[in-house]
Amino acid sequence: MTKSRIYTTRFLSALLLICGLHLLLGGLGVLSLPEKRVILIDVILLLIFGGGMLIIAPGLNRTAENFVGRFLILTTVQMLSALSVIAAIVYKKVEMARPMGFHLIVVFLVLLTIQSVLLIRLANRN
Repeated sequence: MTKSRIYTTRFLSALLLICGLHLLLGGLGVLSLPEKRVILIDVILLLIFGGGMLIIAPGLNRTAENFVGRFLILTTVQMLSALSVIAAIVYKKVEMARPMGFHLIVVFLVLLTIQSVLLIRLANRN
């Protein structure tokens, strides 16, 4: 199995698990957000990280320089996307913008950490 296929299956599983857990906690009323807002956050994160998989997966099977370039582009695009979404939420004066921003950032950082660890481990594999 190629590195890109390993990454895609493992990270997609982790992405769906984390977003599903976040959605479940929102549905059970554990989180301080309405269920509609939790769904919106999870869809945004799925789009950000799903699009990121299209950027990085082809670079895993190539040279180290190619991988590093794609990794830097990936993290930059993802961070700018998340911060742009938060800025849009604040600009539009959406109700409960602060809790939405906090939830988005926390789940984003968890997913970014998982993605980075998985990518670095796969890149170091021979």
